[in-house]
Amino acid sequence: MTPEEALQIADEVVFAHIGKPLTDLQRMILRESLADKGYEEMEGYETQHIKNEGSNLWKLLSAALGEKVSKTSFRGALEKRLKSGNITPKPPDPFLYDLQTWVGRESLIEDLLSQLHGETRLVWLTGVSGIGKTTLAECLAAKAWDANKPFQWIRVEILDGQSPDFATEAANLLTKMGDKDLDPQERNDPKRLGDRLLWKLQSNRYWIQLDALERLLNSDQPTEFADSYWLTFFQLCLTSIQFQSLLVLTSQALPKKMAVLKDRKFWHWAELKGLLSSECLDLFAKHGISATEENTLTLSKIGQAYEGHPLVLQVIAGEICEDFDGNVTQYWERYGDEFEQVARKLEAKRVDSFLYNQELKERVRERVEESLKQLSSDALDLLCRSAVYRRAVPQTFWQAMLWNHTPKQQQDAYSLLRNRALIEKEGTIKGQDIIRQHNLISDIAYDLLWQDSSTWETAECKAAQMWLTAYEAAPNTNNLEKVRGYLEAFHHYCELRRHDLAFSTLYSRINNYDCDYFLDLCGYDTIRVFLHKQLIQIWKSSNQEEIWQFAFVLTSLGNAYHSLREYIKAIEC
Repeated sequence: MTPEEALQIADEVVFAHIGKPLTDLQRMILRESLADKGYEEMEGYETQHIKNEGSNLWKLLSAALGEKVSKTSFRGALEKRLKSGNITPKPPDPFLYDLQTWVGRESLIEDLLSQLHGETRLVWLTGVSGIGKTTLAECLAAKAWDANKPFQWIRVEILDGQSPDFATEAANLLTKMGDKDLDPQERNDPKRLGDRLLWKLQSNRYWIQLDALERLLNSDQPTEFADSYWLTFFQLCLTSIQFQSLLVLTSQALPKKMAVLKDRKFWHWAELKGLLSSECLDLFAKHGISATEENTLTLSKIGQAYEGHPLVLQVIAGEICEDFDGNVTQYWERYGDEFEQVARKLEAKRVDSFLYNQELKERVRERVEESLKQLSSDALDLLCRSAVYRRAVPQTFWQAMLWNHTPKQQQDAYSLLRNRALIEKEGTIKGQDIIRQHNLISDIAYDLLWQDSSTWETAECKAAQMWLTAYEAAPNTNNLEKVRGYLEAFHHYCELRRHDLAFSTLYSRINNYDCDYFLDLCGYDTIRVFLHKQLIQIWKSSNQEEIWQFAFVLTSLGNAYHSLREYIKAIEC
């Protein structure tokens, strides 16, 4: 451990404990003590004053580190904290961006990298679903790293149905930065969490990628954050005197209050459009359809019809390869009239950007849905049933959704979806691929599934069962991931409006505690509020007769509010 690392760790733990960094005198005492100097050898202050401040410093570090330290033992305690919480920068590990399949956007990438290598601290990418925001953000990180700009890359996606409060996601980010055991009081305090997170971003070089931020917006006011502290935190990042990190955010639209910020010196907004005509041809080529003298014009027409939308072109490429043996002419004979009609509809809306984007979303959605319906019945069933998962899961979770099929049929259906690029690999754990769907494909597949209410209900129940019986938390993970299986099962039962099953899951026994009490002990009170409010909403709409359950949930919600010091709400419960 270098002296610089020791001072940084000491600064972080003290700041997290009292909300203020070390003083210049405290830093001097630490630096000189690391050099094995006695108090009488330290210069700049009276020896007795240095001794007094040194005594206070060791008491402060003891409280901040949770163990007694002294002038002779503090080094080992700081080194232990460094090893347990420090993250060594390593190259980004994107799951969508692939240099072998990436096409286009060279000028935009050059501009954004120039911004990020300059004074820009925050880049916000917007655009319709499937336009390539997440992939572009990953591409920027990979290219920035290649330019010899070391940083620790952390990517977080805001999930559907997740609590939009700042405290929950700030705690999640701090966990990914190495702070696994947050104080319960701090965990529920957005200001304290924001201060700690800001301090880390100021003092270290992180590259934070936050995807799907539209899920943090208010459903009643879709241009405003549901939790206003998000805007406060972003403003703190932009106005801080020192800031070593970079933030790359993606959403379908820019929140109104971000758009009207006057000072654009430290942040940049880019709205993503589709690929150029030549880039569309490159995309088709990299997905197995080379432009020839006969089909170049046809492929260009397909690309232009959907304004170069990468996801829909990728889906079309898979359809041409699998269902038409790569014959572009036959595909155009089947769907050419549709493409020309789409082009006319989009052209009619071009004068109004809002109406144009709405029309593009609808046409893209219709085209993807039509392509999905051309899948084999097994593959379509697997895609639709697995759309109930809101986060990436192991391949076995997916194949289990074809519960009425043989293992070979399950594997064949899975392989077809993989070959058609309709599923995305997010990593590997214990030899198993971790799989997810693109948000747009997932939304369409879920809507198709919902048309068969019986299969939809069975799929939600099967997913809940997999989370309860097959999920294994990674070793040395944080407390929230230890109960992830229960929380995801709870989500699926809430989707079914099954108050009874959601209730029993939230109060399932884990070792000596039920799930809710475990969350209470670990200080996840904002999450407990979110969960119990869902239960109450379902209970009110389902005409349940179990009044005692309703009273039990209200009591638990009141206790969570009490822990958050929201006493009026606690009394109301």
